[in-house]
Amino acid sequence: ACSDDYQKPPQIDEFFVANDAYAQTQVNVTGFCDATILSDSTKQYGGYWNGNLKLVLWERVFATGVITKYVYDGTVGRPDITYSGKDYHSCISLGQDSSGLIHVWYGMHSDQMRYRKATSINSVSNLGSNLGVMVVGNDAFEDQSTYPRAYNDNNGILYFTYRCNGTSGDGDQCLYVYDVDSTIWSAAIASDTNGRFVTGTSTNR
Repeated sequence: ACSDDYQKPPQIDEFFVANDAYAQTQVNVTGFCDATILSDSTKQYGGYWNGNLKLVLWERVFATGVITKYVYDGTVGRPDITYSGKDYHSCISLGQDSSGLIHVWYGMHSDQMRYRKATSINSVSNLGSNLGVMVVGNDAFEDQSTYPRAYNDNNGILYFTYRCNGTSGDGDQCLYVYDVDSTIWSAAIASDTNGRFVTGTSTNR
């Protein structure tokens, strides 16, 4: 029986329509790409690949409902960030550190790490250069990166995890933590020096 305490979900009055999203693969909707939207106290942020295979980041201001899109196609001072179109594993992942700065990962399926930071806090209007290796000395692990996902703990500390050091059926899982004061990523506690906390098998199962 239904509980008497059940409350109907609030009515959604506004929808964000990505009417230019790439649709020839599942890259924008696949279930394991579940960190493409995040919110803070004033804004919501998200990302997708458009029909021209370019990265689009957007932000919505809660107070006004205004949505602004930023296309990363090499114009108006933004870098050109292009989706290969090869498969649907090339997830976009967004994270936000406790200072308000947005971090973005994108376009990796057993590829070198692709990671950028926004150039200003509480905004995705522009990104800096591809920073490549996140943890110094971890090049070999980050040369085969897939399934990026960022999240915060209850204290707002930013963590990042991804499949590292391998391919399907033969990869590990790594976990990093971000220090907002030094702006440096390092291997998280309970992982080894490479950030690895799960060691994969050599059989594809």
